[in-house]
Amino acid sequence: MFIFIFSLPNIAFSQVGDNKLISVSEIIVNKNDAKKIAENHIIREKYSAEFKDWINGKVDNGTELVDFNNNLIAYIFNVYDKTGPLGYVIVSANKNMPPILEYSRANSPYSIGLSKIKQNLQKNETLKKHLMYIFSLTHT
Repeated sequence: MFIFIFSLPNIAFSQVGDNKLISVSEIIVNKNDAKKIAENHIIREKYSAEFKDWINGKVDNGTELVDFNNNLIAYIFNVYDKTGPLGYVIVSANKNMPPILEYSRANSPYSIGLSKIKQNLQKNETLKKHLMYIFSLTHT
């Protein structure tokens, strides 16, 4: 299977596999839907012994993750409760990928980057920064 993406002013299309032409917006998961996916994942996982501390877990509003070409590829949602951080969930922004790319009870690998970005925003710095996400398509 191959994916070919091109765009015209205000319109983008993607060609997938058997010459099927679809709009890129049809394969992109928006942030609200990604948040619902993360919340549903927490509901499922909190009943497993390993993630029982997620029983009262909530997700934050999430942060976009991009690839080397600055294309949106995922969202990271930190999981927390009233005691503090509990972990994170990374949700794909592409409907053709598995919805949950990564999750853990550990602190997010992006925690330091996120805190620096928040500090810059508080200082009213206008430099826009993006968090890059690199993942393998298969796991062994």
